[in-house]
Amino acid sequence: MSLFDPLGLLACVLVHGKIMMQDIWRSGIQWDEHINDKIHETWQRWIDLLEHVNEVRLPRCYFRNASADLYNSLEAHVFVDASEAAYYAVVYFRVFNSDGMVECALVSAKTKVAPLKYVSIPRLELMAAVIGIRLLSFVRESHTVQFNRCVYWSDSEVTLAWIRSEHRRYRPFVACRVGEILSATNVKDWRYVPSKLNVADDATKWGEGPRLEESGRWFSGPPFLLLPEEKWPKQKKLFDSTDEDLRACYLHQAVQILHNPINFERFSKWNRLQRTTAYVIRFVNFLKRNKSDASNRGAGLAQEELQAAEVLLWKLAQSEAYCDEQNVACG
Repeated sequence: MSLFDPLGLLACVLVHGKIMMQDIWRSGIQWDEHINDKIHETWQRWIDLLEHVNEVRLPRCYFRNASADLYNSLEAHVFVDASEAAYYAVVYFRVFNSDGMVECALVSAKTKVAPLKYVSIPRLELMAAVIGIRLLSFVRESHTVQFNRCVYWSDSEVTLAWIRSEHRRYRPFVACRVGEILSATNVKDWRYVPSKLNVADDATKWGEGPRLEESGRWFSGPPFLLLPEEKWPKQKKLFDSTDEDLRACYLHQAVQILHNPINFERFSKWNRLQRTTAYVIRFVNFLKRNKSDASNRGAGLAQEELQAAEVLLWKLAQSEAYCDEQNVACG
């Protein structure tokens, strides 16, 4: 309760404490019971990491000796990442100083532990992208400066494919979140970054622990941001769609089998076959209606009845000759 970090400047450290508390909760350990050896080892590693927090010193200004003109070239870069335990987003400012050199500074970060109920890694990566756009919206509202450009970085090819594709094709979980992303960002603003270069990876994976030096990549941004844009990570050829979490498409196939009540081989003339078929249709309709209504039972055939008989004969012929094709068309 003594930790207060609303901007998430130490999120890469505190998130591991959140994960540990969730593990304790999941294990069912009561408040007066001893924790198991695995959690105790994690606790010791985290305590050792907290000792370095006292050495952290950050300037109050993003950039030393900054002038008003410096922010005319302001860019915002958002890095998102996720693991099985947590998902995360971090925002950096990038500017060109008076000497034409590039400077980067950490602005804010946001971490969340993964839900207790299992969620797949691609979905967690998508949730990280969502908190990334929300975090940048918070940063934009909290500053009076304007951004010339916003770039979003992710190492998840599935997430980038979801953003580039027609999101209505996917299940509601994916479709709703991709819809929120597209309403706040442009597809061309999303770029791929290898996991080793993704600074958000420092928070989602323990490894050796984040480096808390002021000149380290956590506070100063990934080294490639200090380079010209043509030297940024090359973009992989990403797919415009993915089969991950596609909405289930239920296909109902109805096959109508027409039974032929008339033996065609008994007829040598079309007119006789057509008239006989018309009388059969009249008789069937007579049985379907009230039997007492027999006003046209002995009357001659009308033109409409002959046309109905001709249509039925064509359907019967097609169902016999093209049975397989009709089944495929129905499917």
